[in-house]
Amino acid sequence: MKETEKFIEIIFTHDNPDQAREIVRHLVENGLAACGQMIPGLTSIYRWKGKIEETPECKVFLKTRASLCEKVCETIRAMHAYEVPEILVREILSVNPDYTRWLEENTKSEHEA
Repeated sequence: MKETEKFIEIIFTHDNPDQAREIVRHLVENGLAACGQMIPGLTSIYRWKGKIEETPECKVFLKTRASLCEKVCETIRAMHAYEVPEILVREILSVNPDYTRWLEENTKSEHEA
């Protein structure tokens, strides 16, 4: 691993847990994310096309290399049913070294992506 390799957490929401699971499985199976955690049972309240909407959703947290960010985000957008999906990216500032090795082993390098 390069000494400067950074890891990120990518967060997205979805109103269909089965479709969210499909996105996560695809990303993990293809080495674009090491893992994804899904938290069901959220309620999102938001304005959409002039109306206040209230939708049950699940929130997904993915862990991956920063160098894979664009590819992961493109994949989420392509597979997501929403016209404008929420996709947030956070830099991971501190990581357990054992977890770092695990992340490294379970994601592709930018050259493999």
